[in-house]
Amino acid sequence: MTDALAPHGPYIAAVAAALGPVAAEVEAECPPGDGPYARITVDPGRAGVAGVDGLYLLWNPYVGWSWLRDATGDEYEWMGPDVLNPLTVPVVAAPALVAEAVNLLLLARTERLPLTGEAPLGDAASVAALREAVARGDLDPGPADALAAYWPR
Repeated sequence: MTDALAPHGPYIAAVAAALGPVAAEVEAECPPGDGPYARITVDPGRAGVAGVDGLYLLWNPYVGWSWLRDATGDEYEWMGPDVLNPLTVPVVAAPALVAEAVNLLLLARTERLPLTGEAPLGDAASVAALREAVARGDLDPGPADALAAYWPR
């Protein structure tokens, strides 16, 4: 489920739209005290073509987009952020850049990741949800300004 009113909701929706059918499931939330995060489950058929049973794209306002192979059962033990692989730079990467990086990932061209681009320019002060997230400490001003570019005016 994507919370469209979450500080990062419009951005995550734009990324999901850029990914199209590759994005099988999209979750974006901002639990009080935890800050915003997002998880996109890559369509299992497309992940299978890439040779993995499951593939997730993860976003948070500290490291941006990362990818993670599904590890379940005996394989799974959360080892912290070291199991995350960077997908794009900057933290708020353009949706088209995220889609391009995912295409490389699905082609098993991980040596080319992370892809780099420019952060969009926005003004967090013009969006109440972003101002509030910065005031609560859920977002730093830099990512908040970049996220503002995806909010309707």
